[in-house]
Amino acid sequence: QDITPVGLAISTDGLHLYVAGSTNDKVYQYDLSVAFDLGTAAYVTGNDLSVGAQDTGPGDVAISADGLHLYVVGATNDKVYAYTLSTAWDLSTATYDGAADDLSVGAQDTSPAGLSLSSDGLHLYVVGIANIKVYQYDLSVAWDLGTAVYNAGNDLDVSGQDTVPHGVAIAPGCAAVLGTTGAHKCFNTRVSCQVTGNYLAEAKTYRFCEPVAGVSR
Repeated sequence: QDITPVGLAISTDGLHLYVAGSTNDKVYQYDLSVAFDLGTAAYVTGNDLSVGAQDTGPGDVAISADGLHLYVVGATNDKVYAYTLSTAWDLSTATYDGAADDLSVGAQDTSPAGLSLSSDGLHLYVVGIANIKVYQYDLSVAWDLGTAVYNAGNDLDVSGQDTVPHGVAIAPGCAAVLGTTGAHKCFNTRVSCQVTGNYLAEAKTYRFCEPVAGVSR
């Protein structure tokens, strides 16, 4: 499908996976016959979503908890774009919401790379490579990108952990940033989430945390 995959999202039930690729400027859909089991994933032919008309440098992709809204961050125009799916989780039914709903993030970072939304659709987070920070945007209407406003003063500087952050994730009580140059590929932004249960021995990485004292890497 694409030789330069740059972002992914998965449905809340674990049955649908979406991958953004920058070679063809598309988002691809894969369906899993067993929830969260990647070995059962199959490419859904004909469901590709072309985003090149909006941005020729797509980065990450995110999808709403109900599967009706999809978001793509683009580094060419430094914007986040919204798409509405008329059938939940079915990418073939996605249509672009229009330029009026685009969220410009260039004033914060000229190299946006990753994005994530809160489970209630009221908060959006973008990680940027230019300034090595995570930025927060608050939506007054859940999942409606046109209502997003930059939350000045809430920037999170992650340069102490990684100088080329590429992804961000948010969960109740926890947030994680994916980096490419730091010693720890995935690090947590809250000490409360630094528990040994997040250590993946087979990968020698921490799922959502910085190293935990007493646990070898």
